[in-house]
Amino acid sequence: MTIRRLPMESSSRFRQNAEGSNPRLLTENMPSYFHGWSPDGKWLAFVGQRNDSFNIFRVPLAGGDEQRLTSVPGYDDGPDYSPDGKWIYINTIRSGTWDIWRFPADGAGPNDAKAERITSDEWEDWFAHPSPDGKWLVFLSFPPGTSGHDAKLQVQLRMMPMPGSEVGAKPGPIQKVTEFFGGQGTINVNSWSPDSKRFAYVVYEVLPRKK
Repeated sequence: MTIRRLPMESSSRFRQNAEGSNPRLLTENMPSYFHGWSPDGKWLAFVGQRNDSFNIFRVPLAGGDEQRLTSVPGYDDGPDYSPDGKWIYINTIRSGTWDIWRFPADGAGPNDAKAERITSDEWEDWFAHPSPDGKWLVFLSFPPGTSGHDAKLQVQLRMMPMPGSEVGAKPGPIQKVTEFFGGQGTINVNSWSPDSKRFAYVVYEVLPRKK
């Protein structure tokens, strides 16, 4: 068996049956990165690097062209749908620091006018994931000033009540869940249990140097 390693620039999104059969390419344009399923199973939201900018797109699971959902140049990442399917939560640096934002599931509108900022403190927030029961939003927070999510350092998992579904809903208070050594890959995609009682995440282990 030959294993072919693709460069990151060739990253694409595929779907296949759970047992591994019938793989099908969903994103013709590359690169296309992390993704989130719509609750009705009809759409896959993902990050696409197009013309030196990272924005959010969606593609129908039944097949079809990608649709751009955000348009402001910069870096949007980590799309994940709210359980009611009305909002897509992302992390973005459009405010000058990494924060959690959201926008309507059918798009943020011209110049992303419909996008709403959810977190705004000094922490650098990434990869927000709503719980299936719609009560909580968990996300990864890097120390202030961390430039990206590739860093490996002390991070926090933080949680807040899910903002209401109405436009302009006021975000609730943020609480620290735990702190550990982690970073890229800790909680990139949604890992809540179906009953919303648990979620999984990855902690790095610091190994002693060999003498």
